[in-house]
Amino acid sequence: MLHNYLIAALRNLLKYRQFTLINIGGLAIGMAAALLISLHVEFERSYDRFQPHAQHTLRVVIHSPHWDVSTAQLSPAMYPFLKTLSGVDDVFGLVSVDSKIDPQVNVDGHYFNLKHPLAATGNLRNFVDIAVLQGDLDQALNQPDTIALSASEALRLFGKDEVVGRILKSQTHDWKVDAVFADLPKNTHFAFNSLVAAKPFSTALYRRDAYTYLRLTKDADKTAIASQIADFINRLPGQKEPVEIRLQALGDVYLAPNLPNDMRLGGSQTSVHIYIALSLLLMLIAASNFINMSIAQAGLRAREVGVRKTLGANILRLRIQFLIESVLLTLLAALLASVLVELALPVLNELVDGNLTTHYWSQYGATLLCMALGVGV
Repeated sequence: MLHNYLIAALRNLLKYRQFTLINIGGLAIGMAAALLISLHVEFERSYDRFQPHAQHTLRVVIHSPHWDVSTAQLSPAMYPFLKTLSGVDDVFGLVSVDSKIDPQVNVDGHYFNLKHPLAATGNLRNFVDIAVLQGDLDQALNQPDTIALSASEALRLFGKDEVVGRILKSQTHDWKVDAVFADLPKNTHFAFNSLVAAKPFSTALYRRDAYTYLRLTKDADKTAIASQIADFINRLPGQKEPVEIRLQALGDVYLAPNLPNDMRLGGSQTSVHIYIALSLLLMLIAASNFINMSIAQAGLRAREVGVRKTLGANILRLRIQFLIESVLLTLLAALLASVLVELALPVLNELVDGNLTTHYWSQYGATLLCMALGVGV
């Protein structure tokens, strides 16, 4: 029975070729546009969600009510105090070293400036999902005068990525390359191409030159922890203006309002909401156009319906026939939309500087199928 319905549906689609092409093409373009926007939204919302224990990791943000300015830097000398707070499981820090080291290095007689050099505490891999390609990253972050380079930075400096043991010479230091790590993914707010140990830069008790992250226990009181940190800072000698402490979820950092010292420019939660609304609007317009054209086409087939009813077809069979034709159209449109998405992805990735991908055996494929079936029905 189903076989006969499908044959009849294909015959009708071929019979009205112009209608079929216009309806499939219009719906496919609308679906493709909606899918591309939804892929971008999913990518924007994926920032740092993959980091180890991301749901329990927060960034410390200092807010000055007097100047209405927020920064995400806190001296690493405060880390021992932070570890004593109830509910704090671990503390991780990245220290800005641009003004503390000579970033210009000599490699075989050629001079380069290190890109995004930072100092990191030894527990980096407990907070950042980073792949070590060569050498020992833990040793590089716990020994003086050693450095770890990203694969792209190693290639830029040495022309190859097998550089463990090589020396970078500057006016103040000779850095021995102890490790090479994979470039960070695009969907993270962390941004560094070279890392050194943070210990030599942890002297002053309160200095806004480091990004601080806390790993909290499941039952931790975030409000109490923030209050204790603020009280500690405000009691320090020489602290003139009182400050407030805000704990920012790791997964929210990228879409939160940008701070003056963020490692990289973030996105916008408002923009994401606009993208979602635009995606739904495009899908609604495409679906409405498809439905209107289908209704108009149904009027041209009144003679066919009358003949089939005369030959004994009942209402149920006619409904099934039209339903199969409609769903077949939307499935063909979904297939064409997938092709259009694959063709447009490289251009979109270059436009938004992202890494958007499609996985059909995932939520993306299920969404595409539900869109096709829903519009068809």
